[in-house]
Order: sequence, then C-alpha cells, then structure tokens
Amino acid sequence: LPPPDTKNAYRLEMFVSDSFEFSSKMCAFCVDAEAEHAKVKRRHGLYSPSHAISVVSKLHQSWLRTAGATFVASTMATDSKDCLCEVSPLVSYSGEGLGGYCQRELKLPFHMAAPTEVMQGADPDMTVVECEELFPTYVPEDGFIKQVE
Repeated sequence: LPPPDTKNAYRLEMFVSDSFEFSSKMCAFCVDAEAEHAKVKRRHGLYSPSHAISVVSKLHQSWLRTAGATFVASTMATDSKDCLCEVSPLVSYSGEGLGGYCQRELKLPFHMAAPTEVMQGADPDMTVVECEELFPTYVPEDGFIKQVE
C-alpha cells in the first residue's frame, strides 16, 4: 500500500513506569542497559528484532568467554543464523555456574541446552550441546544442575 497523504492512525503507547503510581509496592534494579536491555521498536536497524538477537547472542558468548570458552577462529556472535550463541536459561540465568563447562573449543552457531531440555524443531546446522557433554553433571530430584566434584 502507498503511504497516506495525511495521518490516518493513532498510536497508543504506555511505558512500564506509567504503572508505578498504581502500585502499592515497587522494586527497581540498576543494570547495565547495553547488556541487559534490547529494545524492539522497529522492523529493521537499531531497536529491531535482529538487533535484539545480536545483543543476546553477544551477551551469552561473553558469559562463555568469561567462563573460559574459546571459539573456533575467534568468531563473534551476531544475529546471523550461522553466528548465533545461546545459553539456555535452564543452564544459567545470568552467566553464573558456567565455570568448568567450557573445556573445549566451541563452534558457532552454538546452543548450550540443559539435560532436561528437548530441542524440538532445532536448526540442524546449530551445534546443540547438552551441558553434560561439556562437563560431568547430574540432575538431582530438586531439578537444579550441579557439577560433579
């Protein structure tokens, strides 16, 4: 459709902070916006879904590097299908507990899956590695993954 000559729509928008006045209790966290927040406001470019994917992919790769991982040819994570990097939130929520999992060189695209995670419809080109394959673990009855000493 061609763009209209005059405005023909209204944009109704609210922000999370607009609801604070209606809340009896509120808690806020001060975080690094570059690492913890990726806006999705546009179809392409900055603040697009592909930009958010790139931010998350780079964040997860930085967690793995901090834990001692190296990547084949020092490749960097991006939003490209062949350069994605993901750590399942069932393995680590904010990069904690990854020490010891990264004893070998990793290849992008990469997904670190929890032992209980089923990878239905996973991309056949993505390297899907259960954390048990990287480091011996067990899953006790409480469901929390622990490293074997």
